[in-house]
Amino acid sequence: MARRLPPLNALRAFEAAARLGSFARAGQELHVTPTAISHQVRGLEDFLGISLFERMPRGLRLTEKGRAYLPELTRGFDLLSRAGEYLHTSGLKGQLTVTAPADMARHWLVPRLADFRRRWPGIELHLSTGDIKSTAHAESPALGICCGQGSWPGLRTTFLMNEQILPAAAPVLADNGHPLNDWSDLEYHTLLHDTGRSPREPWLQWKPWLDMAGIHVADLQQSMYFTDSTALTMAAIRGLGIMLASTVLTSEPLRSGKLVPLFGVSRPVNNAYYIVTSGAQQIAPAQAVFAQWLLEVTRSDSVELEIRERAVPA
Repeated sequence: MARRLPPLNALRAFEAAARLGSFARAGQELHVTPTAISHQVRGLEDFLGISLFERMPRGLRLTEKGRAYLPELTRGFDLLSRAGEYLHTSGLKGQLTVTAPADMARHWLVPRLADFRRRWPGIELHLSTGDIKSTAHAESPALGICCGQGSWPGLRTTFLMNEQILPAAAPVLADNGHPLNDWSDLEYHTLLHDTGRSPREPWLQWKPWLDMAGIHVADLQQSMYFTDSTALTMAAIRGLGIMLASTVLTSEPLRSGKLVPLFGVSRPVNNAYYIVTSGAQQIAPAQAVFAQWLLEVTRSDSVELEIRERAVPA
């Protein structure tokens, strides 16, 4: 789903004022008046519903939440700044090792790499599905995509995207025979179960969905079980049953219409995806442009998926 983000100018105003300790100095850096900075920061506080500064007689002091917010914003703006420096640089060359979880690399990253290669043909990519931490600490430029809570000691992280889970099926299954208009229609169809996903993520299992819909497993006709997510997705695309689809791992079938969301509902998983680099090294040009490209792709995906979900009747 599309993220609800604060206005960029308000984020820039807060980051500059917090870093420089003054609305006046922030105004000088951003070429606006101190009053404009103050209004932007006040608007951001209203948007977030928290106070970021304590207004003191002789200056500003960050609140506890403001202090927690500042480092993430500064890293984000540094990343965007470095990416902008190289975004239109023709002939950028170099080697970049990219590490990602195997399923994520197979289903989400690889189908999109043609666009990156077209834009930066001089960057030699080395794609790995190995240990994210060892890759991030490599001497040569490296970047990882990691799924978790976003905090890994010694590593610099930038939020990439959330993962949502939703019931989905092939259009032929959703439209023919017994249409899938309501949860009660599940009794006429086969449920596809992924036994290889983490049991700590409840919405990856069918039981919470059935409980929510008030359906007893005994009322359902049949199920199929898979230990491999690729095989399960192919089974769903072929019309063998209904799957619990990840908006990341099944993004291509969802975008193309090979799978359609059902019942107008989705649930988030506990973890999210992050861009990870070594916190001890300067961000290299190849890292910066790849990270910026990843952020652009996820924004585009979010808009496309939201439009498709709105087009499917609940």
